[in-house]
Amino acid sequence: MPNNHQYSLPGEERLLPQLESPFKHSKDVVWEQLVAKMEDSSSTSTTKVRQLSWFKYAAAAAIAFLVCSTIFCKLYTQTISSERGAHLSYTLPDGSNVLLNAESSLQFHPYWWSFDRSVHFEGEGFFEVQTGANFTVYSEKGTTQVLGTAFNISTRNDNYVVFCEHGKVRVSSNLTDEKVILTANMFADTKDKLIATSTEEADLHIGWKSLMFDYKSKALTEVLEEVERQYNISIQYDDSITGLPNYTGNFKKSAIADSTLNLICQTYGLTFVKIDANNYKIKK
Repeated sequence: MPNNHQYSLPGEERLLPQLESPFKHSKDVVWEQLVAKMEDSSSTSTTKVRQLSWFKYAAAAAIAFLVCSTIFCKLYTQTISSERGAHLSYTLPDGSNVLLNAESSLQFHPYWWSFDRSVHFEGEGFFEVQTGANFTVYSEKGTTQVLGTAFNISTRNDNYVVFCEHGKVRVSSNLTDEKVILTANMFADTKDKLIATSTEEADLHIGWKSLMFDYKSKALTEVLEEVERQYNISIQYDDSITGLPNYTGNFKKSAIADSTLNLICQTYGLTFVKIDANNYKIKK
């Protein structure tokens, strides 16, 4: 007869209560735990994505700021101007100095100066340039390039004149593409052909720095224009003035405008009338 009794191995009663089924939780509980883990994983992934996006935006913002700053530094322009009747001395970022004659202007990029020592200039000015990288002066009618020197530039009366006091400069005509090299006591202008010419008469070019204006065979109308600039006055005259010989002589700004006009008019047998404090009329 079959034996229906159950037998246990020794110690089985003690072992069985210690065993615990890994599937003791219901499927609903297991599913809830799995969903919770998935949500935690998704949250971590989202955080990583957000962090990555933040770094991208930060990098893009930094690049945009750098580009905008560079453009600003390269394009921002500072203008220095001297008024009629006044001279102005200005020191550029590298220590180079410019003395502006009356009614002259200078433009440059102060925040880009370390990369490009260049200015745009019109009028008349004397430059004392510190040694360093190329220094370039651009004007409508010509360009002057230097390494370290002192020179004068005049862009008056449809002409471009450069006088080199010392050092060396290269002058280029924007009208003819001609180029010349100037050394101490040489000048060149674009009136006819751009030629380097030696001179011992430096005062004809830079006497104005000492408020002395010297002329040698200069058109009378140009002399009168300079008188207007230096004294901030207006001088009326008729067309017959243009047919008179060129003027050779000088005047000092320390003299009053009346005395200067009288000095110039006597040379040609002319007279002048003072209309008011700032207006004069020359007549024969």
